Amino acid sequence: MNNMIARTNMKVLRAVAALAFAFSTFAASALVAAPALAQNCPYNSTQSSCACPTSGSGVTCFGGQLFRSTDASCQADTRPGAQSNQLFACSSTSFVCNTAAFPCGGCTAATSTIGASCGSPSSGQYTNQCGACGCPAGTQLCGGTNACVAVLACPAGSTFDPCTNSCSTPNILKDQAAPQSAFINVTGNIKSSAGDYYVAPGKAIRVDSAGVSTLNVGNYGGGPRVDTTFNGNLLVGNAVAGNFISFYNSNYKITASSGLEIYTQGGDVMRFINGVAEMARFDGTGKLGI
Repeated sequence: MNNMIARTNMKVLRAVAALAFAFSTFAASALVAAPALAQNCPYNSTQSSCACPTSGSGVTCFGGQLFRSTDASCQADTRPGAQSNQLFACSSTSFVCNTAAFPCGGCTAATSTIGASCGSPSSGQYTNQCGACGCPAGTQLCGGTNACVAVLACPAGSTFDPCTNSCSTPNILKDQAAPQSAFINVTGNIKSSAGDYYVAPGKAIRVDSAGVSTLNVGNYGGGPRVDTTFNGNLLVGNAVAGNFISFYNSNYKITASSGLEIYTQGGDVMRFINGVAEMARFDGTGKLGI
């Protein structure tokens, strides 16, 4: 009886020892880090040299197939076979350009160094690794000479012209201390909400017309009239027949504090001094056009 119990205990101990060994082996193997799965594999690689995933999203692939994450499917491993400028992308199980080593069009190698001098335009620099040449910072291209010209520091409101190597003023500037050589050419209105209109001595408000034209000065805001003050003489015409001062409404009047002289074409004159007609000569027709 005792021998039987001893044999049973021995079997139990052996079983426990076996389980302990199996568990320790499993634990040890679990402590060994699993090899990292590559995302992109180099040229001429294989699954043994660069492993791509074989499972994912609940899908397990067999028979040497790879798991394609773009659509969660199993695909054949077509490696090796990539060209020397390509990588094998595990996610799509396809060959893609190695853009780090071949960054230019058609998956070709770099042909230039960024910032190095190039020949066209003159004084230009390469702007990428693929031969593009342009003007460096601080310069601007003159199209006429195909040259990069150092940009000048131009005053506010003016622009740098690389072809003349000078500053130009394409727009009229405001609040200028000195006159700017420019003109205003518009088809709309010119409006000032608070300011006077200045012209140089001897200059004119012109109406350029080959025939008879009209210059209107009036109150267009709905008021009954506009009072116009001339701080000097009012001269009408330039010795051309048909120049008149005409008033078609009794609301208009001429007030002259120092007197009024009205000349005819023939040189006759009518003077009013303090409201009295001092002298009047007529041009032979019995009329004086006013």
